[in-house]
Amino acid sequence: MAVMIVDIDQDLFRVSL
Repeated sequence: MAVMIVDIDQDLFRVSL
């Protein structure tokens, strides 16, 4: 689950950038 959360967070971060 942690990996999934990190993956989503990273994706959101990239989209924000």
